[in-house]
Amino acid sequence: MAVASDSLITVEDYKSWKGIENSMIERDAISLYCSAGDATAATVTKSGDTLTLVITGGTSAGTNALDLTAAANDTLGELAAVIEALAGWTATLIGWSSADSTDLKNLASTSVLGSSLEKTLIFYDNYIIERMIDMASDVIENYLNRKIKTATYTNERYDGGKDMIFLEQYPVTAVTQVCNGYEDPIRIKNTSGKFNAYAIVSATGVALNVDGTPVAEKTFASYATMALLAAALNAESGWEASCPTSAYNDWPSSLLFVQPNVFCLDMYGYLQCPSDPLEDYTFDLRDGIVYLPGGFAGGYKDVFVTYVAGYSTVPDDIIYGVCKFVGWMDDGREEDESMKGEKLGDYNYTRADLEEALSVSEIKALRKHRRPLI
Repeated sequence: MAVASDSLITVEDYKSWKGIENSMIERDAISLYCSAGDATAATVTKSGDTLTLVITGGTSAGTNALDLTAAANDTLGELAAVIEALAGWTATLIGWSSADSTDLKNLASTSVLGSSLEKTLIFYDNYIIERMIDMASDVIENYLNRKIKTATYTNERYDGGKDMIFLEQYPVTAVTQVCNGYEDPIRIKNTSGKFNAYAIVSATGVALNVDGTPVAEKTFASYATMALLAAALNAESGWEASCPTSAYNDWPSSLLFVQPNVFCLDMYGYLQCPSDPLEDYTFDLRDGIVYLPGGFAGGYKDVFVTYVAGYSTVPDDIIYGVCKFVGWMDDGREEDESMKGEKLGDYNYTRADLEEALSVSEIKALRKHRRPLI
């Protein structure tokens, strides 16, 4: 389990800042040996992202080259289970089950024939560092009231009734769509006479549920237009679905925004999407402000904005702040036995911890990136 994609530093950033060499964080990972009694030889090799197990002779003879980046093998827990399931092999997990298999230390071909030659593979224990980086990134972003790394925000909703929208994220790279108001391109009703029925619109498609019994999701990828999606929903037993007007037929189904529970038992519920995009707005990229002369119509959550915002390169003072906070957690972990191991995930860090870990000048350096709450 590597650091989260939106975490603000890498493991290498922290290890460089802290002066940590891989040799300092070597830990036991998996012990293994060839348990095939009729084998004449057996070896294990780890090179790059491949772990190679070879048995010579006997009924289990053969080579298994395990790709450590493959989903079935990419954690130590999964890898140990895969090896244990191979004919002629015995494996025992020692390290963190969720640690990355790619963190295993390279190993030249080594004999592992029989339990007397059992070999313990070594890994570089980045797992705890990764979790601390994730937590430190979350705390600092919460303190800054914004996300830092560049990302796309789709159909973010804001209140209408004013002429300026202050986007939640900045600096803005591009505003790709601004819509005011919404449409009801698909109406849907369940006629089964059950107790409860609703539709769930997710980022990938629409799922139906009757009295807790789900119907497989109809994905936007499979039903690319509103008409195709409505027809697929209508084909389900006990359901009626259609586009209220043919004007919606060719609209992309992926325009539907997330709705966790659209009630539709014996009455129409409506799957919604933003109205036609506006054209006459302007925006301030640096501060993330969208301006519409004459103002946005409507009221609560009636404006939808799709945009790209954040830094392609995290500012140095934020990187330093995250490193310093991770270092504070790391030092505390060494002092407090209860924080070691998997229990680290039970800890919640707050702004108070941040202000304890960083100096006044370091907090001040972070504060210049803080988004004021409006």
